[in-house]
This record gives sequence, C-alpha cells and structure tokens, in this order.
Amino acid sequence: LAWGAKEILRGDFKRIDYGRIILPFIVLRRLGRVLEETKEDVLKELEKHKGTDENLLEAILNDVSKQKFHNKSKYDLELLLADPENIYKNMKTYLRGFSKDIRDIFENFKFNNTIDELNKQGLLYHIVQHFAKAPLDPKTIDQYKMGTIYETLIRKTSEATNEEAGEHFTPREVIR
Repeated sequence: LAWGAKEILRGDFKRIDYGRIILPFIVLRRLGRVLEETKEDVLKELEKHKGTDENLLEAILNDVSKQKFHNKSKYDLELLLADPENIYKNMKTYLRGFSKDIRDIFENFKFNNTIDELNKQGLLYHIVQHFAKAPLDPKTIDQYKMGTIYETLIRKTSEATNEEAGEHFTPREVIR
C-alpha cells in the first residue's frame, strides 16, 4: 500500500523523489494510529491546562497519551480529508500539533517543503487520502513489522536512486 503512492506521484515527481514523500507519510500515519486511543483525552487535558508552561504541558500531554510524544491538534488524516478546501492549512496545523521531538523528525524529513510541493501540484488531498487507508494500527502491525516496512521502503528508495548497496540500507542477513 505504501509504495503504491508512487502511482499518485508519477508524472509530477521524479522516481528519485518518491521515498522522501512516502517515508514521512508512513511515519505520520503510524504516529496518528498510535495516538488514536488517547486523542480525545489529550484534547480535554489541553483545555484544562491552557496557559501552562510549554515544557510542563508537553510532559502532561505525553503522560495522557501514554507515549513519549503527543499531538494537541484536533486533526488526524481522516479529519483532514473532511475539509478538502483547507487541507493544506489543516495539514500544517496537524504537524505543528505534535510534540517537539516529533516535529524535529518531520523537520529532518523537510516534510513542510514536501507538503508545499504536493499542494502546489494539487496532489496533497490524494496522498493524504491514500495514506489514510494505510493499516498501520499498532494492534495489527507490531514494532518489528513496522521496522521491516520502513526498511523495505528505504531499500526501494535507494534502488530508485541507483545508490551503491549499503549506502542507506543494510539487509537483515548482513546485520545477522
């Protein structure tokens, strides 16, 4: 399903760009699914603590989310799709809603630039729609399987760029 997003990107983006677009969307979807069960509780707690010091608020919301991260926006991928006219603005709000460590991950992916490009090409809604269907629920896909998915995507991305073997991906059999 994840690598299938290339069909949406074909023609507007080069094959070499697929990985830098697909990988952060996989991460975004997984994080959204991980936080899904506690989303409403985090939003309620956020209301109770308006005006609280940002560092303290981060700790409180992480505690409520039962993770080392949280998202304090009302959005998830499905809710973004409910407002197609504002998907660009709402996607930016969704990303800003993540705790600092997660925002740093997306900054390293240069994901805001990717969102800008997808929006400019008229593909943002379609990509969000595609990844909203990705079955990345932690109850059905454990961390090991998630790691395998991520490694496979990195390998496919490296193959698409004709990089030398081992530059960005070391196969499991070599690691063993």
